[in-house]
Amino acid sequence: MKSRDILKEIPTPEFDYNILSDRLKTYRFPRNKILSMIKSGEIIRVKKGIYVKADEPFHEFILANLIYGPSYVSEDSALSWYGFIPERTEAVTSVTHSKSKEFSTPVGRFIYDVIPLSLYWVGVRRQIVDDQRSFLIASPEKALFDRLYRAKRKFSSKVSLKSYLFEDMRLDEELFAKLQLEPLAELSGQIKKSFLDYLIELIQEQKK
Repeated sequence: MKSRDILKEIPTPEFDYNILSDRLKTYRFPRNKILSMIKSGEIIRVKKGIYVKADEPFHEFILANLIYGPSYVSEDSALSWYGFIPERTEAVTSVTHSKSKEFSTPVGRFIYDVIPLSLYWVGVRRQIVDDQRSFLIASPEKALFDRLYRAKRKFSSKVSLKSYLFEDMRLDEELFAKLQLEPLAELSGQIKKSFLDYLIELIQEQKK
């Protein structure tokens, strides 16, 4: 079977070793065939066991979920995707409850930050791409929480947090006012952080 016929049997641009090897069951040495497909440029090895088709557009958020898990897309990547910050991020940022990791791959850089397991699943949603594909991503509220939780600076007041959000991060003020308080209230019940109290107060003020 020719490589193009093998790839036609794989319904998604992103796939793992198990899916590919299943299409190569008739090969005596499937790994040799995989290496040949990589060398010919028909597929790209993102990392061990994860591949993309070279001639089809892939979704970097789907890859982020595949490369390291459990994880969901969050922080700047999610905020950019929702339109809360103007810049498109250079690396895909995700959150895990395991260990922090960073992967530099032929198709981009993927960063994974850590938060406690007790906070992990709050505000995580599944985003459908098509009939075959989906990815896990933080809600806007959770993405902003994760970003502030991981910030390397402390916020001594509501004023300092406001300055960071709208001057440093350049957060969209209209979208900020539409953030829901319920997910943040749920998080505040799990952890006591002054920035979270300030954040809730700022959203309440913006809604008035």
